[in-house]
Amino acid sequence: MKVLELKNALIDDLKVCISYEPHKEYDLLCMMEQYLKSENRRRRSLLPDIKNLLDDKPYQNPFAINYPYCEHDIVLVERILSDYITSMDCDGDHQLILCNTISQINELHDRCGNELIDEWRKPKLEELLILTAKKSQLDTAASVVHQHKRW
Repeated sequence: MKVLELKNALIDDLKVCISYEPHKEYDLLCMMEQYLKSENRRRRSLLPDIKNLLDDKPYQNPFAINYPYCEHDIVLVERILSDYITSMDCDGDHQLILCNTISQINELHDRCGNELIDEWRKPKLEELLILTAKKSQLDTAASVVHQHKRW
């Protein structure tokens, strides 16, 4: 795969995993579970969405609380990867650029409960980083990636 195809595949997969299509029965089950498992003081805040669902009015995605990352995190990943690809096309310390990119991804991955880079995304991300670095004549890219990544 080419670098941009890898990047797009990663971003698309991240988006799919947090996409949401309202489904009244499943949403009600999720809301009721949250209601029953919540402390008494939090229950009142859940009632408006339950009422809106029952009245066929707009309501919040009840599953969003369970997502390990959000749209903002995906935008950050996309920006980090785009900046990396662009920076590697310029003059500079390419090993430092690679290390900084891995560090940014590590931090974001940690903030997302180690759920951002899963087993499917891991080899794709590694390949993207290494292919991009090799185009910039950084032959040690694979060892740098494996040494610094925490995913």
